[in-house]
Amino acid sequence: MNSRMTKQDYYDCINCTKIITGYPDLAINKRGFNLVSKYNNNSKSTKDDLQIEIIQFYTRQLVELHANDDIISEDVKSNYQDWKNNYTWYADYIINKDFDGFINYALNNPDYKNRMANFYFLHYKIYVPILEEFIKNAKVLVDKINEAIDN
Repeated sequence: MNSRMTKQDYYDCINCTKIITGYPDLAINKRGFNLVSKYNNNSKSTKDDLQIEIIQFYTRQLVELHANDDIISEDVKSNYQDWKNNYTWYADYIINKDFDGFINYALNNPDYKNRMANFYFLHYKIYVPILEEFIKNAKVLVDKINEAIDN
């Protein structure tokens, strides 16, 4: 994004040509959440505050994480769709045959810098803080669970 990449930099780092074409697929293990939910639904006793807190935490966090996953997925799809429909270099780029057309686009077309900025914004300004908040809140919840087990 700082316009310091050169043609040679891209050739030395072919993975750099794929920066805005993917994202990590976050899979949260929900086994424990599902067990607590099932127990909570089957329980005839008064609902435990910790169970409710666990259910609320996962429900809220999963909705937020999945909403952001959807936004990021749409952004990546948009990049592919636009390139496929508008650039002759796309076929060579997508099959890793020739990166010259893409590299020229990345170095000279302001559209690429805008897409990079959007990718950065979605990942590092929105998604990463959500993940950090998730981890922070999850640790608090784990501490509460451990405390309940110890008592």
